[in-house]
Amino acid sequence: MASITTILSTDSLASSRIVLNGNFSALNGELNEVVSLLDPDLQTLSLTGNISASGITLAAGGTTLFSVSSSEVITTVPLKSQAALILENGLRKSVISGATQMPPANGYVATTYILDATASGFSGTVAVNAGDSGQDVTFISSGGTVTLDPANIAAATAVSIQDNGALTLRFYNNTWYVISEFNCTIVL
Repeated sequence: MASITTILSTDSLASSRIVLNGNFSALNGELNEVVSLLDPDLQTLSLTGNISASGITLAAGGTTLFSVSSSEVITTVPLKSQAALILENGLRKSVISGATQMPPANGYVATTYILDATASGFSGTVAVNAGDSGQDVTFISSGGTVTLDPANIAAATAVSIQDNGALTLRFYNNTWYVISEFNCTIVL
């Protein structure tokens, strides 16, 4: 922090020039140090040390993209790790309970769907719409059997999920692949 010398009311302006010049020189030196870290033209901050804060929010165009608080990290954009992802305290997957119809193509917003087999959206054979490449989805039937159209499921000619059964699929190259099943009927 710049050391500023105070000019007293009894000091004359002429005799205080050296003090004023010294004060401006000290302030200018401090500003140059700040500008070397925070470039106002490029709007960039360059640090080699740590950042200490109670929270950090990254936003663009009024939309929060990434937020860190003392209790959680929230990202509203895809999170890409170019190294190993190590989870030291478990993984929770998202669940939509009581789904009354299948999600639209590329509209799977959860990893697990509890399908209400009594809903009109599951009467007859139901299409499993396209997902995003590499995406896993688990379907659990509740209240009866859900029959899936096998057209998008690799090698299957008939697929049904019995009451309380579960089917996990992975999407790749415009096709769903069976990863696991419990209490399902899959005809190849």
